[in-house]
This record gives sequence, structure tokens and C-alpha cells, in this order.
Amino acid sequence: MATKEKSEQDGQAKGQEVLAWRQKIEQEYTYCMISTLNQMVNYLPMLLFDFKLPKMYVTLKDSVLNTTFDRNLKKNCQNIGGNDTGNRFAMPKEDIIIADVNDVSSIQATLSQKCKEKKVLWNITGGQRPFVMAVFELLKALERKDDLIIYMEGNSGKPTFLEVEGDKLKKVEPDTHGFERYKIGHDQWLTIPIALQLMGFNDGEKGAVDYTCWLNSEKDDETKPYLSLRDKVIKEENLRKKLLALNKKRKDLPPGFCAKEVLANLEEARQCFNELSEEELELLRNHKSQNYPFGHLLEKLFAQAIFEVVKGHIADMGVNIRMRYDDEKADEEAGKKQIDELDIAILTKTGQFAVFEVKSGDMESDVAKSTKYTTYSIAGVYGKPILLSPLLRSQLINLDTLNDEALYKQSASAARAARRAQLPIIALDGAGDEDFKAAIKKLLHL
Repeated sequence: MATKEKSEQDGQAKGQEVLAWRQKIEQEYTYCMISTLNQMVNYLPMLLFDFKLPKMYVTLKDSVLNTTFDRNLKKNCQNIGGNDTGNRFAMPKEDIIIADVNDVSSIQATLSQKCKEKKVLWNITGGQRPFVMAVFELLKALERKDDLIIYMEGNSGKPTFLEVEGDKLKKVEPDTHGFERYKIGHDQWLTIPIALQLMGFNDGEKGAVDYTCWLNSEKDDETKPYLSLRDKVIKEENLRKKLLALNKKRKDLPPGFCAKEVLANLEEARQCFNELSEEELELLRNHKSQNYPFGHLLEKLFAQAIFEVVKGHIADMGVNIRMRYDDEKADEEAGKKQIDELDIAILTKTGQFAVFEVKSGDMESDVAKSTKYTTYSIAGVYGKPILLSPLLRSQLINLDTLNDEALYKQSASAARAARRAQLPIIALDGAGDEDFKAAIKKLLHL
């Protein structure tokens, strides 16, 4: 019993030490950022720490791109900042300007002047190599032993802190800072609209299903029909083929399969899809006016299945997110129209942005590459684009065997296009040796 009490006391003491370390950062350190495309990496430390002192922001002189990056972060911080947030999101009134991003000595000299009489937390995550080298050399040359460096690793969810020791930099152990794996607790400040705005987009209009309000609740009455239908689609190949047939024109249908027009008549739909319950059939018939009924249903089936895995563990989730440029001029040049649509998007509590492309039919390689580009333009290296396929794991392993299968041919082609674009693929029942739940958790590091 005494051993247990001592362990609890040691744990409490360690917790107090970690809290004191974090409070010291918040109260005594100046947070320094570098302009970057992926402003999420500059934004996340503002959620980890409630910085009290004015910040430092480094950007490149006469750069149109960096001006855009800077505006995205500053506008977002201005929008969410207020009296109740104190200085947490307050940006500096003046930027630190670098004339040549490749001149290490010049960068070092500029930073040296700006950081006098300050303890600085340097965020090098978004910096190019010369900036990172300049910060390293600055800390070692001036023996800035009170300064700290932070690097935000998006995939593993582990921030790395470094400090000066002699002429080297050493890692601050996780026992000191307590961020073995950080998770943002401020869900109101970590949302998909915010992630989009940080990259210069807005979400235009969310789809009919908004999962945000479901993240920590149960909605069994709404999810069960989708989940039961998905189970049937996985287990019953003939049902899967009949659903894929709904995407084809009547003249292209193999013998014995129904065209999508059958969904307009309830009795005919019942006869064609006699495996389905009334609730499940209604989910399908909700898409009877769509050109590709199964494609739209498949998005919902995957969304519900993903939600069952991630609920309570993510910051935000959205379906059918229609993206537009946030900048008025760029929006006008695009005709004030959406520039892309995200089938399913997830924002994790470590700031990782995952975009799932659902394809029940064909997909060209350029579409796959576009999905990858869109994801990386939103979230940089923190982004993950993924193809969700109506095929099974066993079929993805042997795509060539589907070449002569009229109803699987297009799905196989989409999988090949995704592989050429180096997109991960998850089937209805998972990926590789892992079932669906394990594949999603592994992908999102949950």
C-alpha cells in the first residue's frame, strides 16, 4: 500500500514539475515563427501554450507567396482572437524581414538583433534549411542556454524540444515537457474551417451531414442502418455487384442486373434489392435522382464506418466540403465558384488533415494527383490523401484478375490510378492484413 501511495505522490510531483515548465514557457518566452505554406505548424503551438509575451514573426522580403501565407495566418488569428483569449493569438505589429532566404549569415545577424534580452522559443518546423541552420548557429555562437527550439512532427504527434549544451543541441526529454504525444484540448480552435483558412481556403458550404456535433456522443439510431448495410455489402458479393451496376447506363449493364431507374419505383426496388431491410433500401433510394446512386451512398457508408472508429478521438470531421478561395481577388478569378470538393475530411487532435476520396467507379491519374495536391496545399506534410474503394482487400491484391469483370473493371482502374499517384488505398474491409478499424487507426495514428 505504501508503495502505491509513493508512486501516486511521485506522479503528482512529476505533474507539478511539468506544469511549472509549461507555465515558464508561457510567461517568460517569446514565440518565434517563420512564414510557411503550411501555417498549421505555426498555429499549433499557440494551442499548446498560452503565450503572454509579444511574438516574433519572420518573413521574406518582397515575396508574393509569403505575403499570402502571412495573411492566411494573421487573418485567422484575428478572427478567433478576442478579449477572452488574451495574447494567445495576438500577432506582432511588425514582422522581421529577411532579404535573402539562402543567406545564413544575414539571417543569423538579423535574428541576433531581434532576440536581444529575450528568451525565445524558436519554431523551426516550417523553416527552410538556411533558416534552421541560422537558428542553430545563433544559439550555439551566443550560448543562448535559455532558448528552446520546437519542431512539430505531424504524423507521430510528438513535438521535439531542443536546447543548447556547449557547442551542441540536445533533446529535452519528454519527462520534462510532458508532450510525449500532444493532443489539442481546445476543439473550438482546431476545426476544419480553421485548417482551410490557414491555407487560404474557406469551406463554402458543408455537406448535409455535419459530424462535428457527434464527436463525443452516440447516435445509434442514425448510424445502425448504414453500418448494417455496409456489412451486407462486404459479405454479399452479388449485392455489391448490383449496387455497382446502378452506376452504369442501361445499355452497358450485364444481363440480370437492374438499372438505376429501378430505384424510382418502390416495389421494383424491393424486388431488385430483396437482401435489404426497409431502412437500408430507403438509404439507397435517397440517391435515386443522382447520376451515380451507389457512389453517393458509398460516401455515406464509408463516412459512418470511419466515424465509428474515430469518434471521441479527433478534432473535426466533415463530408462533401465545397472549397473556395478565401482571398476575394483569388475567389473572383475563380469565378466565385468552388475549386474542389472533399468527400470526407478529418482533422486530428495533432493537427493532421486527412482527405478521403471515395470512388465507386473510374478515376483518372490526374484526378488522383489533384486529390493529393489539394490535400498537401491545405496541410502540407501534415496532410494525408486516401482513396476509399468499393473493392475488398483480397481484390486489391490481385487487380489483374478483375480485368474481365465488367462491374469491377472501373474500380480496379481507379485503384491503379491511385497507386500511380502514390495514394494509400483502403478497401471496404480494410487494407493489407488489417481490418477497416485497424487500417484507419494506423493511418491517423490514433
